[in-house]
Amino acid sequence: MTGAASSVPLWSPPSIDYRSIDGTGNNTSHSDWGSAGSHLLRGASGAHYGNNIESMGGAGRPSPREISNALFDQRRSILSSVGHSDYIWTWGQFLDHDLSLTPAAGTELLPIPVPLGDRFFRTNGSGPTMIAFTRSVFDPQTGVSNPREQMNLDTAYIDGNTVYGSDAGRAGWLRTLVGGRLKVTSTAQGDLLPYNDGTIINAGTPEKPNFSTALFVAGDIRANEQPTLASMHTLFVREHNYQAGRVGRDNPGFTDEEIYQHARKIVIAEIHAITYQEFIPALLGPSGLPPDTGYNPSVNAGIAQVFSTAAYRLGKLPLCQRGARPRSGFAQHPARPRPWPTRFQYHTRRSGIAAQDTLFADYFGRLYCGTTGKIVWQCGQY
Repeated sequence: MTGAASSVPLWSPPSIDYRSIDGTGNNTSHSDWGSAGSHLLRGASGAHYGNNIESMGGAGRPSPREISNALFDQRRSILSSVGHSDYIWTWGQFLDHDLSLTPAAGTELLPIPVPLGDRFFRTNGSGPTMIAFTRSVFDPQTGVSNPREQMNLDTAYIDGNTVYGSDAGRAGWLRTLVGGRLKVTSTAQGDLLPYNDGTIINAGTPEKPNFSTALFVAGDIRANEQPTLASMHTLFVREHNYQAGRVGRDNPGFTDEEIYQHARKIVIAEIHAITYQEFIPALLGPSGLPPDTGYNPSVNAGIAQVFSTAAYRLGKLPLCQRGARPRSGFAQHPARPRPWPTRFQYHTRRSGIAAQDTLFADYFGRLYCGTTGKIVWQCGQY
């Protein structure tokens, strides 16, 4: 084609067929960009610490709780005007956990003052005066003579971290190493996520610590956070094993590794398709994203501080005060008697989160940083 040579991009696809687990090599010009363990990116204005290095800024400003109460002082539930179901925030959280993870360091406590008259905590002038909060993990090579930099322990790419993990140890533990399949807990009603054997870290609670064998294990440590999230993890482990079975039947000469990688590639593509063809148009409208102009290796695809800690928190706003369950399909594992959903389908099932209208409510903002157990702990954790 005449003139085509001048438009040929400098970048060419990598010779490898599959993504790395930790995100390295995605950008062949900058191999570490967007990989697990990268710094969260900052805007042009840089860091805004109190001492320009590591101390908390905002001295003299109102309590974060006071600001939250002012912004989200909502006295009634507001239904989605376009008929979104609870899948909008369920997918939003599942996607969030594919992109970023910055846990609490656990060593720097920074409790948040609760103002007098807080209508959820201190309605009668009594109640808790502080909300537990802990500062995030950071690169130990920063924060002394240069600004402290927080880290993203996930890959920044939409690459199925939630299903496969973002480090070799977790990814290996999740595999059966037979037929390309992932581990599951088999029940009469269907396969669930595998339970921890006490060796894999999770985001636990005071009641069920990080290595508790009462917790499921998935690609992301937060899979047990709430039932609809655990359901999405379960759905995609089942999908991987379905695709692995299909790939194995169609390619009888494939090794376990080849089946696993082929099935993984398909599942990642499905996550892409749902995100870009369904979730983002539902969230931002049909013109929410500008047209794709092609791959640009000079753009760092890492996660920005402002996106991770502020902009994408919107995924936790449009949700309901109570989660609906499917009318049937719940089973109790004999060793761990608690209900978990065992059937979540893509087709329109008039029950559970697919049939429940989403709400824009301040209930979650009031409860999420609550005063007991898991909820407090998670506030500083993520």
